[in-house]
Amino acid sequence: MRDIFKDAVKTYCRVENIVRKTRFTEHDDIVTISIKNSSDEGLDTSCFKVLNFIMSIIGREKTSFLQTPFLYPDSEKVDKVNITFNSKDYREMIKSAFGEDAY
Repeated sequence: MRDIFKDAVKTYCRVENIVRKTRFTEHDDIVTISIKNSSDEGLDTSCFKVLNFIMSIIGREKTSFLQTPFLYPDSEKVDKVNITFNSKDYREMIKSAFGEDAY
């Protein structure tokens, strides 16, 4: 089945000219969205824009999730940010945000 949320994030990146590795994975009833950061200090603007876009949809739907930044070893540089959902909550968020046939 087609994942409308994934398509929306990928389309947003394309429209905003964001060359970014945003990866969606599903394993053991957990959906993870990984957003790669390329800044040496803090979050680069593109990473922040993608996170903001995702949060604007998740927040509106009041879906529970975990957001985890991953740092490089022995550094304060952010490598990536993961957003993790329970698969059921993820599907319900998509259906609520985009309609019953969205996932």
